[in-house]
Amino acid sequence: MQEHWNHPCVVIWDACNETRILQTGQARDLVRGLDFSNRPWDNGFSTGLPSDSRELHPYHFMDPYFKFSALAHYYPLGWSPGKSPIIVNEYGWLWLNRDGSSTHITKDFYDYHKATTAEQRRKLYARYMAAETEYWRCHRECAAVMQFCALGYSRPRQLNVELSPGDMFTNTAVAGLTSDDWVDVERLTFDPSYEKFMGDAFSPVGLMVDAWAEEYPAGQAMDFPVVCINDLYEPWHGTVRFRLLQAGQTLQEVDLPAKVPALGSANLACALAIPHAPGKYEVEAALVNVNGQPVCSLRDFSVLTPAERETRFGVARGKPVTASSNVALNGATSPEAVVDGDYTTRWSSKFSAPQWLMVDLQKVQHIARVELAWDRAYGKTYALQVSADGTTWQEVYKTQDGKGRTEVIRFTSTAARWVRLVLSKGATEYGFSLSEMSVFGE
Repeated sequence: MQEHWNHPCVVIWDACNETRILQTGQARDLVRGLDFSNRPWDNGFSTGLPSDSRELHPYHFMDPYFKFSALAHYYPLGWSPGKSPIIVNEYGWLWLNRDGSSTHITKDFYDYHKATTAEQRRKLYARYMAAETEYWRCHRECAAVMQFCALGYSRPRQLNVELSPGDMFTNTAVAGLTSDDWVDVERLTFDPSYEKFMGDAFSPVGLMVDAWAEEYPAGQAMDFPVVCINDLYEPWHGTVRFRLLQAGQTLQEVDLPAKVPALGSANLACALAIPHAPGKYEVEAALVNVNGQPVCSLRDFSVLTPAERETRFGVARGKPVTASSNVALNGATSPEAVVDGDYTTRWSSKFSAPQWLMVDLQKVQHIARVELAWDRAYGKTYALQVSADGTTWQEVYKTQDGKGRTEVIRFTSTAARWVRLVLSKGATEYGFSLSEMSVFGE
């Protein structure tokens, strides 16, 4: 404090990190008068004066099964920020060590996405972090978006060493948890994918394809909305190029003019025809005349065959659903929402327990896995039951410690037509809310 108390490079004093206690605020109030510039003070998840900032750490991928489609209805600031300016200075939860290996806390994410090589993980990391960065910047709800972190540490995960959840944060001899973004810290060299995609995501004049679906129906025309932003003090005008790509080849291309006011944003959209042929595709929106280089935003999607759709979304999609109750409140729709393949819809029960939800698969088949994508009112105590005749029920799973987010439940392959979720106790006072319930075979 004596050395740096009014140094011009200090923009914000940060009293603490991820803490809500009285003592840090009291300490802040004792010394903040030493800063004659009266700049904001950051006190983690707490605030002081209305001008003080508050941190937001939206780690979506703490849930390794988190789907980008959920961003379509995600409140841009997560929890209510009050009137204080928000700094998003930690987000992602996708760290890689400098050698391209996953850290202990990101291994499940890369395993789930079948990223088995360092190159695959680095590209996935860069693309996902760029999309998250675009999301926070282009919603214009934050005072700052800052990547975590510029220079940290890298401790490659030791193979064949398994840690308990408690050890993850205490056994630092073997546990690399986070990392920075260099592949060569001595030469300050970024991975090329990270430098490209994150450079575009943080471009002063940038954009976001505001479309997050994993698949689109073959042959239909779809509108792809785009948000353009301008953090410069002069207006920007130029061209937004839309392209539909497959394996790097351009299938469709449309150019639209765009004007973005100084320190402002602009919205536009382009209709593209979804191909009939099953396969993997990309939508690219690019500002083509920003400092001579295009600034791009990319979204991946698939056109699926019926068999691929069943593999990805399970056998319950589109099947009849019944529930003990239903409350159409704050975006909740109906029990059928849990099998519509759309993470932006959800079912909400009455604000009481117990409750239940049941899916009819319409024929007896062998099932061995159920995935529950919870909204915030998740089940703490619940059981999963199956039945072949709708009368005799077999309990295949039970827990008193539900974790929320996405829970993947595996059990011995069982012949069943009906799958019933019996909910005994919720994690909140608001009953139960579920976005998707996916059922898979052997």
